Amino acid sequence: MAERLTISMIEEEIKVYDEYIEIPFTTQDKEVKVRLYPFFSPVTIRDIVADLSEFLNNVQKENVDYDDKEFDDIVAYFILRHCTDIKFTKSKKAKTLYKEFKTVIKSKNIQTIINLIPEESIQEVYDRIFKEAELKAKFIDRIKQIQEQIKELPLENRDILFDEENNADKESVE
Repeated sequence: MAERLTISMIEEEIKVYDEYIEIPFTTQDKEVKVRLYPFFSPVTIRDIVADLSEFLNNVQKENVDYDDKEFDDIVAYFILRHCTDIKFTKSKKAKTLYKEFKTVIKSKNIQTIINLIPEESIQEVYDRIFKEAELKAKFIDRIKQIQEQIKELPLENRDILFDEENNADKESVE
């Protein structure tokens, strides 16, 4: 008979997320170390994807000149923000983050750090990104279906529910 899972077993299992690699660099004639946490917990992955999503939403709101070809590099940047001890900006503004990203991504030292992250860890981040994108698409489709169903209902106060009809009524009054 198999043992039952215990909290102490889980605590032992998640210790891997506390493991890190110290990477020494010389920059500006100074010796520095960067701590990389190469294994990402589900919570860390959730936070990476949430920050990435917020950034991409703010890119549109702030009219940042973002190129979709940079998506993989942006993902790497957000992984670095969460999985290293590099001192990044605390700003949530897309323009600030994008400017920092453009600087960070040019560094050979940063590329070295990225290359030390296990492929499985990076894949887990992408799996979460794709899962959330798929769920969002399903949610949007479901909303459209419900809206169509509502439009087909015999309602007395349709103008309250539907903006286009409400707007048409306002235009005819003017």
